[in-house]
Amino acid sequence: MWQNRYEIEIRSNFSENAAEIMKHFAQTISGKIPAEISVAEFQWLIKENQIPHTFKYVASGFLGQDSLPGGFEALYDLDGMVVKGFVIGCNDIDQAQKCLRQLLLAQNKFKDVEVQTMEDGFQSYHRYTGYLVVKQYDRWMYGTVSEANFEVCQSLSEKIRENLISLAQ
Repeated sequence: MWQNRYEIEIRSNFSENAAEIMKHFAQTISGKIPAEISVAEFQWLIKENQIPHTFKYVASGFLGQDSLPGGFEALYDLDGMVVKGFVIGCNDIDQAQKCLRQLLLAQNKFKDVEVQTMEDGFQSYHRYTGYLVVKQYDRWMYGTVSEANFEVCQSLSEKIRENLISLAQ
């Protein structure tokens, strides 16, 4: 159930009567959620071209890596191509660099992955997962994933970086 841009989801196997009660419960909860909540973390990813209702927090297993802390991700429509943008907020710069190294090591373990390191991160390509651009700025590790196009990945990654720089000031 959607309330403005927030989703209330209650998962379980309910009887028909219990399902109606839970639906009413979800409606009651959703009616109490303000339309706009000012949470700093919600600003980490840019809103421009973000596909509605795709912004979410992933608490564990972020980017398929149990060792990474939770982070935010959203899908973007860029020139008809769907690209995932993501940001992990770390405690400090050292933790962000450690997360970047962990993800780079994980990428290097995959068979047939082309990895290219950069000063502030890395990019990779795998025929099944597509392009991955991951960088670190200040206490954030951020990046993009696209099955189709590296340039679009790089472009969105730069916009996320610019947004994080503006938030850090």
